[in-house]
Amino acid sequence: MKKRFRKKLRLGEFREFGFEVSFRLSEALDESGLEHFWDSFITEAIEAQGLMCSGTCGRAWDVFVSRPARAPTTDADRVAVGRWLQRHLDVSGLRVGPLVDAWHSA
Repeated sequence: MKKRFRKKLRLGEFREFGFEVSFRLSEALDESGLEHFWDSFITEAIEAQGLMCSGTCGRAWDVFVSRPARAPTTDADRVAVGRWLQRHLDVSGLRVGPLVDAWHSA
């Protein structure tokens, strides 16, 4: 397959990787606490690493984390996000998944 098509289809050397993160927040957190956690998570764990995420949040979080502009996401990114979450006592059931192809994983 020609390089142009591999790039367009995000295949081969143009694959993009990301990882799933899921966890629950303590029932003890009130609405204000949830908002503060959300702001801190996005600012400190995601944007500070040059990452972006999308998914569901509230008490139960299930997000997919990747980098913008076709930049590679690495195992170091996974570790950094996981460590940030482990430091918060209100987080339980934390699961940081492996790197997967963001466009073609099953």
